[in-house]
Amino acid sequence: RRQLAALARKIRLEMPKIARDAGIFRIEARAWASHPRASKFLHLVGFTHECTMSGFGRGGTEQFRQYAWIQEGQRHVPVQVT
Repeated sequence: RRQLAALARKIRLEMPKIARDAGIFRIEARAWASHPRASKFLHLVGFTHECTMSGFGRGGTEQFRQYAWIQEGQRHVPVQVT
């Protein structure tokens, strides 16, 4: 568990610069709602829970949680129309 926590801290510290340098302002991730640690890990890395999506898996009984990380100061990312 300590290694996972250390990895989360490293990602949280380094992800903003790596993303900014690559021109990335938003990253989305989805986690199976029943996973024992996935949601907590995404939160520790800096992602924010946006919504819970139902209707997945066999019989449509599973839920997934959608998370997003948004570069600080970037609430809206302009879209280039071509």
